[in-house]
Amino acid sequence: MSHHLGGSSPDVAWCEDTGAASWIIGRLHGGEQTVRAVIPDGYPAYCRILHPCWRERNGERMPVRWSELVSRIEPRSRIDELPLPADVNEPIPGTLTQDDLHRLVATLARHTGTPDDCWFGLWEGFGWLDAGRGESATVLGFEGNEPRPPWVIALADLPKTRLEIPERSLILYRGSIGAAAAFCERPPWQSPSLWWPSDRSWCVASDIDLLSTYVAGSESLIADVLADECLEAMAVEPDDPIG
Repeated sequence: MSHHLGGSSPDVAWCEDTGAASWIIGRLHGGEQTVRAVIPDGYPAYCRILHPCWRERNGERMPVRWSELVSRIEPRSRIDELPLPADVNEPIPGTLTQDDLHRLVATLARHTGTPDDCWFGLWEGFGWLDAGRGESATVLGFEGNEPRPPWVIALADLPKTRLEIPERSLILYRGSIGAAAAFCERPPWQSPSLWWPSDRSWCVASDIDLLSTYVAGSESLIADVLADECLEAMAVEPDDPIG
């Protein structure tokens, strides 16, 4: 069962029936500290997109690529191994930047036959989910009757069913691929945690604790992601340690 969430944002609905995600469960290797613990195995190719570090300039966050801090980045590189200057902050965990997400969405759309039918799992613990009423709405910067994105609703109104993956409970949404980028707007400024099209041609994982996003798909898709000079990405294997 799904419930349409209207508004001017991309068409999206939250779903009580998580059966469409059952294929993922057996392909995640929980308990491992590997790529296949956060994104399903069995795809031809994988890559890792590094979330940029950042420094503040005139009140804005300016991205800083990992390669600006060290001469060589490896698939297993960790942020705590990089020499961070005093004015450079670590990447934001669990989400791509808006710019990177928009670029990724444009590439992914060319590599699926169902761009208008995608699934988005978002971690149930995000505080913005409970911004539909009460003081939390003000905390997030919404005042009075200011319009809110359709996915910002009270927890009491959310579906009780969750997509249970290792160590995570996700609320499942369904909509067009453009909804992925819309989630990264105000609020929650957040990539979906795990998302894929109905034809399962690829899958994307931005685990809440990680400073990288992982993409699985065809060799041609991963080649296109790696070729995008605006994304700092590298090829990885499913059994590589997560960065």
